[in-house]
Amino acid sequence: MSPDQIRIPPEPQGRCSSQLQEKISKLYERKLHGDFDTNSHIQKKKEFRNPSIYEKLIQFCGIDELGTNYPKDMFDSHGWSEDSYYEALAKAQKVEMDKLEKAKKERTKVRLTKKKGG
Repeated sequence: MSPDQIRIPPEPQGRCSSQLQEKISKLYERKLHGDFDTNSHIQKKKEFRNPSIYEKLIQFCGIDELGTNYPKDMFDSHGWSEDSYYEALAKAQKVEMDKLEKAKKERTKVRLTKKKGG
């Protein structure tokens, strides 16, 4: 999809409820005055301090963690092989680092030999 084909959706028909409008207006005013931060408000809530909440939200909402808004012909987030992900890259890096460390130890080994005729 080219940038020329991207369109902003039309404005919704009708008005939101006065209760919702009032709530949004109050939150906006608090934000403008610097006494309300939505992110910190959410982070302080007990429900969001649960360490397993992330996985539960991903499952409950059916979120594709690798998903993208780009069209597949522009970028396919599922087009990477398993060895491109962090775990596989870290494992491969560890194997290589272990090889280098072993080779370094082999080079620095000192071999003691008995002197002949002494």
